[in-house]
Amino acid sequence: MARPRRAAAEIERRICRIERLARLFDQQFRVPGTRHRVGIDGLLGLIPFAGDLAVAVLALGLVAEAWRIGAPKRILAPMVGNVILDATVGVVPFVGDLFDFVFKANTRNALRLRVWWEKQKTSSSGFQEPGDSGQGPSEKA
Repeated sequence: MARPRRAAAEIERRICRIERLARLFDQQFRVPGTRHRVGIDGLLGLIPFAGDLAVAVLALGLVAEAWRIGAPKRILAPMVGNVILDATVGVVPFVGDLFDFVFKANTRNALRLRVWWEKQKTSSSGFQEPGDSGQGPSEKA
């Protein structure tokens, strides 16, 4: 059974929100004199430990939102891995700061989620709610 239009529109809205936040976290500001972009992840990452911890919590919030909209474990696991990698390397002085400017965990996660959702929208069977067998309401005797 295909997902009702309103539910699909709500998921689309939430994914767009995740994409906007990922841009804020990873690419919001252009480094003057370069084509490189950074976000609050790279800026907060300059604050030893506390900045990296704050960024990891924010990034896990995006992963939690992906879970709430029904992304499967095969999508969520690499998303969590990206956040863990970003946070782990991020705490290493200097190397972590450089890594934060290159590895865009939130952008990667938003893209992974977008690709999954586009495949769900175009699949012939349509997207199903978690736990929905597509059989319709069960009849009880």
